[in-house]
Amino acid sequence: MAQAVRESGSGTGPLAASRSTDSFIRDSNGSREDASLSNMPADELRQPPKPERVLPVTSPKIDIDGLFHALGDPTRRAILDKLCAGPSSVSTLAAPLGITVTAVMQHLQILEQSGLVHTEKVGRTRTCRVDTAGFAALQQWINDHRTLWECRLDRLGEFLDEDEEES
Repeated sequence: MAQAVRESGSGTGPLAASRSTDSFIRDSNGSREDASLSNMPADELRQPPKPERVLPVTSPKIDIDGLFHALGDPTRRAILDKLCAGPSSVSTLAAPLGITVTAVMQHLQILEQSGLVHTEKVGRTRTCRVDTAGFAALQQWINDHRTLWECRLDRLGEFLDEDEEES
């Protein structure tokens, strides 16, 4: 028969009282077991733990309105032009623009939310680079609308050609 026993660290005085106490169970042979295991059903103790379910990682949906808003500001476009040359720190981006680092950070936040820029902080330096997710979404939107308008313009051209032939 197992008996629950609370064992505490050895010693007396104020230091001994601050030590953590652990609950153990002693079986009839006198060996110790963790008390938290005694509350588990026997079949759970024998089975290996089930692997956690891993959900697929999906990229966040890019907001086209946010993309156009981000690209609508000349300062943000200048930041993107600078980042097209390669990764850069925030202070390096701020110098040629003649604005504060705080202002650049606010612009970068909008660019990052729209999926155009990715920033990473290592130590005290925040490095920025172009993120292709926003550009891919923008390109897809443009291609979809280009196809739509090309079809409409082709139909208009055919209509105008028919009208000329009739006259």
